[in-house]
Amino acid sequence: MKIDRHLLKNDARTIIRTSTPKVLVASMIIVLISSLLSYLMSGVMLTGQGQSASSAFSPLSSLLLLALLLVQLLVNYGLTIFLFNTVRHTDPVYGNLLDGFSMPGRLIGLTLLTVLFVWLWMIPFVILFGVVFTVLTVMMAGGTDVPDPQALLTSPASLGADATIFLGVLLLAYFLLVCLPTLIITYRYRMAVYVLLEHREMRVIDCIRASKQIMKGRKWECFKLDFSFIGWFLLLILTSMIPSLGLAFSNSLSSVFSLVGVVLSGLVCVWFTPYYQTTLILYYLSVTGRTTAAIPAPGQTPSM
Repeated sequence: MKIDRHLLKNDARTIIRTSTPKVLVASMIIVLISSLLSYLMSGVMLTGQGQSASSAFSPLSSLLLLALLLVQLLVNYGLTIFLFNTVRHTDPVYGNLLDGFSMPGRLIGLTLLTVLFVWLWMIPFVILFGVVFTVLTVMMAGGTDVPDPQALLTSPASLGADATIFLGVLLLAYFLLVCLPTLIITYRYRMAVYVLLEHREMRVIDCIRASKQIMKGRKWECFKLDFSFIGWFLLLILTSMIPSLGLAFSNSLSSVFSLVGVVLSGLVCVWFTPYYQTTLILYYLSVTGRTTAAIPAPGQTPSM
C-alpha cells in the first residue's frame, strides 16, 4: 500500500489541534523537563571536570551523568507513549508522560539492542573503508609524500592539489561506505518502539524482528517521509546555534543571544517534536494495515 505523506502530516496536525488532553501542553512539559535535565547534565560535567585532577570525569560524576541520560531517555519515551495513546484514542492522560518509568528495562533494553545491532552492522563497512583508505594512501605515497592526517583535516589546501583531491575522495568513500549503509540500517529498526508499545507482551528482540519485517521494502519511503521535515530540522539547528553566535559579542549581548536561542529552539521543539512523532505513529499504523481514514475522530470509539 502506497503511503500518502501529505495525508499523514495533515492528519498529524489535525490530531495535535483537536485531541484532548492537549498535545502541545504535554510537549511543553517534556521540553521544560528536558531543558532542566540538560542544565543538570551540564552542571555535572563541569563539576566532574573541576574536581578531577585529569580531564576525565570522576566516578561519581560519571554515574550521575549516566543516571540523568537514562532519565532523559525515559522522559522522551514518555512523550512517545502519550502520543501513541492519543493517536489510537486509548485513553491518553498527561500521566502517560511518566509511563516510560513503568517499563524502564524494556525501553532501555530496546535502545541498547538497537544501537548494538547498528554498530555490529557497521563493522564490515568500517573495515571496508579502512581498506579503501589504505589503498588510497598507498596510491598517494607512490607519487608524493603521504599527507599528515592532522594537516589534511585542518588545512588541506596548504598541502597542495593532490592532498585536497585525496581528502575529497576520502570523504566521498566515507559517506558511501559508512554513513549511507548506517543510515539504511537504522531504518530497519524504526518501528520497533511502536511494536513494543502496541504489543507489550512481546520480547524486545521480537519487537526488533517485527520492525525489520515491517520495514522491508519501505526504507526509502520512510526516508522520504523524514526528508519532508527537512525544513523543520534546519530551523531547529539554526535556532540551537543562536547562543553560539552570542560568543562574538560582549557578555551582556551573549546573555541575550543565549536567552533568545533557548526560547526560540524551545518553541520549535514544542511544535515540531509532537508533529514529527505523531506523523511517524500514523505511518506505523498505516503500514501495519490501519489507514489514517480508519483512525477515529476525537470522541469516537476506536475500531481496532
